[in-house]
Amino acid sequence: MELKLTGFFAPLNQVLNAIRFEVGHIDLLEPFLESDGQIFSLNNQNIPTTYDIESLLERKILNKLILNKANFSLLEMYNLKKYSETEIGEFDIGVVPMSAKPFTVGHESLVKTACQRCKEVYVVISIMSRIRSYENPITGEAMERIYFEDNPSGFVPSLEKLLNSKIPECQGKVKVIYSEHPIFDVKKIFEEDFAYENIEKDKKYCIFVGDIEDAKFYSPEKLSHMEDRLNVVYRDSDEERLSSGTKTRSSLNTGRATIEREIPIKSKPGKTKIDKFVVLSEPYQEGSDMYNQYFEEFARNLSNIYDMKQKRRIYDYISGISRSIIDSVLSKLKDVSSNKEAEDVLSKEELKIITSLGGFRKAKQMSLDMFS
Repeated sequence: MELKLTGFFAPLNQVLNAIRFEVGHIDLLEPFLESDGQIFSLNNQNIPTTYDIESLLERKILNKLILNKANFSLLEMYNLKKYSETEIGEFDIGVVPMSAKPFTVGHESLVKTACQRCKEVYVVISIMSRIRSYENPITGEAMERIYFEDNPSGFVPSLEKLLNSKIPECQGKVKVIYSEHPIFDVKKIFEEDFAYENIEKDKKYCIFVGDIEDAKFYSPEKLSHMEDRLNVVYRDSDEERLSSGTKTRSSLNTGRATIEREIPIKSKPGKTKIDKFVVLSEPYQEGSDMYNQYFEEFARNLSNIYDMKQKRRIYDYISGISRSIIDSVLSKLKDVSSNKEAEDVLSKEELKIITSLGGFRKAKQMSLDMFS
C-alpha cells in the first residue's frame, strides 16, 4: 500500500478510504500497528486532535470483534448508545429482537435492561428453526409450543406471562410478538413509509441488542428520518456475557456429539487441518451421571424465569424433538443415493439438518451405520 505523504491528514484519509473500500485487505494495516494494537503511535495525550483521531480509528475500524465478521459493513450504524450511556426510563418504547432458542439468562438480562430504560417493551422472537452446522437443531415449532399461551396444560406458562411476573423491572411492561425474521421486521417498523403512518411522533424509541456487531443491521440509510427519536443500544464491551445459545444447545440430551480430529492436508505436505464429524449414540437415561451433567449445564444457561421443574420439562421436550428430527432425516437418507437426489426429495429444513450433521456424505454414512 503506497501513501502520498503530503501532510498529516492526506495519508490518514487514504488509509481510511483503503479500509472502507478494501475490507478484505485489512491485513495491510498490520505493519502500522504498535504492540498495544494502536495505529501509527498517535498517543501524544497533549495534542487533543491526534488523540481523537486515534480513538476514532480504534473504535470504528480496528475493533476486532467487528472486523472478524465477514459480512460487516463499514457504514455508520444508527444512533448507537451503550447500556451505560442510557438512563432509567429514558425511552417510551423499547423493541428487543431475538432468536431465543432457547430463552437464556442472557436474553433475560437484555429484556430486564430494556424494561429499566423503557415504559413499554416489545420482545420480538423468531419462530424459525435454528439449525446450524455441527449443532443440535431446534425447531421453531418446538419453541412455539413452549412460548405460546396455549401450550399444553402444566408444561410451562407463556413467555409473556413469565416475563411480566418473574422480573420485577418488567411487571406489566412486556408484550411478546412472534416473527419469522425479527431483525428485519423490527427495522421495517422504523423505516420511513411505515413509520410515517404508524409511529407516534412525540415518543422516543429504542432497539436493544446484545453486542455491537448485532447493531450492524441498523444503518442510517433507512432510519435517518427518525433523527434522535430512535436509538440502538448495545452492551458495554466490559460487561460479562452471561450465556451462549450455542453452548446451551450443545448440552441437549440427543446422544449427538461433534468430534474434532487433526488430519494432514494432501496438497500441503506438513500442514494439517481440523476435521469434524458427528457421532450418534442413544440419549442418556434420566438420572444417570451424564444426563445430570448435561442438564445442569443447560439449566445454568436457561433463563431463571423458569423454575427447576420447568427447566427439566423444557430440556426433555427440546431434546426429544431435536433427536426425533435427526432420526427422521437419517431414515429418509436410506433410500437417497446422492446429494442432488436429496435436494429433490427433502424439504429445506431437512437439508439444513444434513448440513448440521456435516454434509451429505457424512450424514449418509451415519444413516448406513444406523440402519444397516
